[in-house]
Amino acid sequence: MKTRLAALALASLALACADNGGSIQPFAICAPPDDVVCSFKGTCDMQHMGPLAMDPAQTTQLIVFMQVNNQLADNADLSAGRVNTNDAYVTEYEVEYSGVASGTSAGRTQGVVPAGASTIIGLVLQPPPVPGQLVAKMKLKGKFADQSTFETAAYEAPILIGPVGAPACPTGEVLKGTCPGNLGQIPLGVACEAPPTTPTP
Repeated sequence: MKTRLAALALASLALACADNGGSIQPFAICAPPDDVVCSFKGTCDMQHMGPLAMDPAQTTQLIVFMQVNNQLADNADLSAGRVNTNDAYVTEYEVEYSGVASGTSAGRTQGVVPAGASTIIGLVLQPPPVPGQLVAKMKLKGKFADQSTFETAAYEAPILIGPVGAPACPTGEVLKGTCPGNLGQIPLGVACEAPPTTPTP
């Protein structure tokens, strides 16, 4: 019996330390809106399809917006005097790069993912500036409302390191700004407007 209990304890400990894909889920990279404000709802209006890209001649970082889902239900039970403890607070992230070069980067972020809902979290990636293709494995870390910690399973995305063209506007319009305001990267939201008019005397 003691052997069985020890085995169960070790299995529980291993599960607790494993990357978690069943509660807090990095779900998708958003396509940034064509708006300099960079405003998002709780989920991506559109998901970015295809690889990310960064031009080292223009920037040393790649800013992405990730939809994060909380797959845990609200566990409040007012009849028992229990409040909801399944809201998640994302506080940091780690990124591992592999491919033509390898490396890691990390950063702090801030976002609340309510139980049974989604939130957009901003991440700043710093991939090795070596031309070619990389794979970024992104993990999020944080705490639940009861102060227990979590670490998500890795979200993988390809990154192309190389030239990225300037944002283009339709004929007759000029560039107003971009989201996230970091030229030399994909995805990038592009806001255009009609050129200012010169008042006639």
